[in-house]
Amino acid sequence: MKARRRIFQSGPVIRAIVIVIVMARGVASGVTNFVTTTSDSGAGSLRAAISNANATATLDFIHFNIAGTGPFTITPATALPTITNSVVIDGYTQSGASQNTLTNGDDAVIKIVVFGTSGFLTIDTSNCTVRGLAIAGISFSAAASPKGGHVIEGNFIGLDATGTNSLAAAGPGVLVMTPNNRIGGTTPAARNVISGHGATGIEMAGDFATGNLIQGNFIGTDKTGTKAIGNNDRAIVCNSFSQLNVIGATNSSARNIVSGNNDRGIILDGTNNVALGNFIGVDVTGTNPLGNARSGVEIAGSNNVCGGTLTGAGNIIAFNGVGFPGATTNGVDTHAGVTSFSILGNSIYNNAALGIDVKMDNLITAGFPVLSLASNTVAGTVVKGTFAASTTFRLELFSNIVCDPSGNGEGQTLVLSSNVTTDAGGNFTATVPQAVPPGLFITATGGGTTEFSQCRMVIAVGSTNSWTNSVSGKWEVSTNWSLGAAPYIGLAATLITNANSKTVTIDSTTAGSFPFTMTISNLTVGAPGGATNTLSVLNAGASTPLHVLNSCSLTNGSAATITNSILQVGG
Repeated sequence: MKARRRIFQSGPVIRAIVIVIVMARGVASGVTNFVTTTSDSGAGSLRAAISNANATATLDFIHFNIAGTGPFTITPATALPTITNSVVIDGYTQSGASQNTLTNGDDAVIKIVVFGTSGFLTIDTSNCTVRGLAIAGISFSAAASPKGGHVIEGNFIGLDATGTNSLAAAGPGVLVMTPNNRIGGTTPAARNVISGHGATGIEMAGDFATGNLIQGNFIGTDKTGTKAIGNNDRAIVCNSFSQLNVIGATNSSARNIVSGNNDRGIILDGTNNVALGNFIGVDVTGTNPLGNARSGVEIAGSNNVCGGTLTGAGNIIAFNGVGFPGATTNGVDTHAGVTSFSILGNSIYNNAALGIDVKMDNLITAGFPVLSLASNTVAGTVVKGTFAASTTFRLELFSNIVCDPSGNGEGQTLVLSSNVTTDAGGNFTATVPQAVPPGLFITATGGGTTEFSQCRMVIAVGSTNSWTNSVSGKWEVSTNWSLGAAPYIGLAATLITNANSKTVTIDSTTAGSFPFTMTISNLTVGAPGGATNTLSVLNAGASTPLHVLNSCSLTNGSAATITNSILQVGG
């Protein structure tokens, strides 16, 4: 196998790497060995077929022709022979077997099951293919080796022939210690389902684990991609010496579903590894929760990439951290001290802790853009903020239905990814081409290396927001207001002037509902027809839950009470 081409994507921090792998068979085709029995040994057994293939110097084939309807289970009593000569093992040659045809799902009919504590294949040669098996696991070499170029496709690895039950295999699903292998692919027939292992799903380890492609697989789910059969450890691991490995691609056919696992989703250690275009923590639809127990992606080495700026490069990373209290349960983690990583173009939302945690410490780390305004206009949405002074950086802006409880939002929908330049004061202005609806929240990242910014609610420029509830209520309840969102920042006028006596309350709960002090331009309180509308600000302590920049008017039928709190007007 050889790497035909590498495509480098320019970016502010790092280049995304896509490796297109082409098989180069340098040996002549040889003997076809038939497996005709489920017996562990003797003529027609899988053990004998592997031994026979090892005895030649040609590319051999192992086909299956067992009498009956199957599925057929082969249970080796001891380890199968290590494969030492190039061979194609094809379970789809068994009568009644067929490859997957579904784009979303897997309808493969598997007829050959290799089961038990010795139900593993170990490959210590180059240019082998394994397809059409339900098998406990596959290992590329017993130690780090340059003998690679393998293809693993169309298998249920760790599952039985139905693709819905675990074989309870103790080790990893696929252990890769060689270069330039392809696990899965971009056609439905190439999809592996790799689930239910006691260890990792796929692990790339050692100096020679380079240039591998992981594409189109379901890892941690059943064959439908909708139910969890989690691997007990991490789903996909690029270990510390691995490099130039690609997980996914920009085309949807290469997308891996990495969900439902009992630990983290993807580990990017080593260097120059990239994960792009994957679903991590959601099911095959890309919308329904199927979270991994811990964080979705962990970046443990320098120069690794999560996502990218090309169309289709972003991962969906959502609903992770569902079952590991006290551990890292973020969307994306990076280890402290890791440099030149890149997190760009992703959709990151509804993870148990932070969207991005750049020191893997479950704490908010400063350095992200600070947003001061998100204003909806006819031409789009104007966003203002500050970042490092006199610098050009990659600004990514996201819209979110709600603000993350931390106040530093995640990033559900990417609405802008563009290079912007700050002035000497660090100020920038960016315009999102579409008008983001008022009441949604904008968040930002800077340079692909920061955590998410604090949330900034989108307001309609020059808008008036009026209290519409005829009875008393809390300021932060969005349904009480005409714009469907509580006044938060930038509105021209906020009115509490409708009929009937009532009290609008701002308290410590209100203060905690927004990441910043609510700052509005003008506030008018009043009531018609002898009614009284009262603004009550209480129990916020030394904090200032409401800041009115210009005019705070108490007209006929109004009252204001301030108790153990601060209301700031002007300044």
